[in-house]
Amino acid sequence: MNEYLKIMGVKYFVYKLSYCLRLGLVYLLLSVMVALFCSLELEPKRNEEILAKKILLKHVNIYMIFFSMMLYSIQCSVFGLFVSVFFTKRKANQSKKKS
Repeated sequence: MNEYLKIMGVKYFVYKLSYCLRLGLVYLLLSVMVALFCSLELEPKRNEEILAKKILLKHVNIYMIFFSMMLYSIQCSVFGLFVSVFFTKRKANQSKKKS
C-alpha cells in the first residue's frame, strides 16, 4: 500500500496523519460509548422499595472514565507498534525449501 501511495505522490507524513486520525476517531467513539454505558442509571424491573437504581461506576466521574479509556486505547496502539518492531515479514521465496 505504501508503494502505491508513493507513486501517487502522497507524502509519508500525510499517510501517517490519516492513520492516526482514523484511529483517534475510533478510540474517541469507543471511549465515549464506554463512559456513557458505565454512568447509565439502570431501573429495577419490579417496582419495589427494596430495589434500588443501579449505576455501574457510581462514584467515578464520567470524565475520568473517558480519559482512562482514551489513554488505554492509545497505550495499546503504542504497545502494538513496539512489539511489531521485533517481527519482520518473510519473503515467499525464502520460506520454500529448494529441492
